[in-house]
Amino acid sequence: MGFKENTLLLRSNVTQTRKFEHTKTRIDKHDVLAALDAGTVTARYAIPIQSRGKWWRARECPTCQSSTGFAIKASDGRFRCHSCETRGCDWLALVALCEGLNIKADFRRVLAVAADIAGVAPVDVANENEWRARQEQRERERTERERVQAEADAKRQETAIAQAPAVWDASARIHPAGYEYLRNRGLGSLCGKQDVVRFNLEGKLRCPLYSLATGKLVNVVTRHSSKRVPGLKGISTGETTFGSWSDFNTTAGAVFLVEGLTDYLSGRVLFAPENNLVLGAHGASSLPKIVAAIARAIREAGRTLCLVVDADAPGHKAARDAIAAAVEAGLDDELGFFNLGLGAGADLNDALQHCTGDVRDYDYDR
Repeated sequence: MGFKENTLLLRSNVTQTRKFEHTKTRIDKHDVLAALDAGTVTARYAIPIQSRGKWWRARECPTCQSSTGFAIKASDGRFRCHSCETRGCDWLALVALCEGLNIKADFRRVLAVAADIAGVAPVDVANENEWRARQEQRERERTERERVQAEADAKRQETAIAQAPAVWDASARIHPAGYEYLRNRGLGSLCGKQDVVRFNLEGKLRCPLYSLATGKLVNVVTRHSSKRVPGLKGISTGETTFGSWSDFNTTAGAVFLVEGLTDYLSGRVLFAPENNLVLGAHGASSLPKIVAAIARAIREAGRTLCLVVDADAPGHKAARDAIAAAVEAGLDDELGFFNLGLGAGADLNDALQHCTGDVRDYDYDR
């Protein structure tokens, strides 16, 4: 072998050596996200699941330990807790939550743990620029998929919202089983009031939800049990209330904001006859958002906002957050809190059944 051939071989060996020296291992985030699923992640962290579907509902929130409200979207790992407002956008965020890590500050560690759960091994990367370009391309593809999905979801929701008034109009105004349910809870006087409550064919309660922005009927919920009050499929219950905010100008008294369907109906019995406006949140976690949206109008009108929450941990947290939102909006002196005074777990319907219908039997704290 001549000098020229030896030189070429030496250069080749040096090139291969340098290539090997600069080769690094990387975990592909997109491979990890594609490999994870609801069953694998919930099994890893022993998250107790009580129902499966588009959203998997857990028996306990990893953050606040609430027994209601924590759900994981099976397709992409998005999660949310309606009690403490904990939420995340994908499987990596859920892993970070369960590991007690910060998704931003501890990202590499989170990704390594998620890869271990998914069974995704690191890959060798010889060219850092090519790797970054590939990751950027995959991120663009993911963003585009999300955009297309969001547009499809918005279109489905628009179609579903258009059906809500028809569902409400078709609901029965009177039903024996439904009336018995209301009567046993001190709500019998509401039966037959067309704008408050109606019933499905089985006699289960139905109640309309109104858009906080427009005051229009956008959804109808059906009470299946104490913990299941779903709305129509395809329609978000966010930014909605039981009772319409558009009635603000037709009433002159206080605005009572309560938690949940049964408390809303109880509030209609207790407070509405005095020309007060009663609004109900579809879950405790919605209370702060509703307060933030309506506080300024209440303050400018010189009226009072009174919060009524359940005597439990989610209710107390929602009350603190709602009060903070009201104070931030300048609604301080005009803010009241209705103290049930019936012990842990009590709600407004318990108060209604405990008294004779006279709201003055209970403390109204300013």
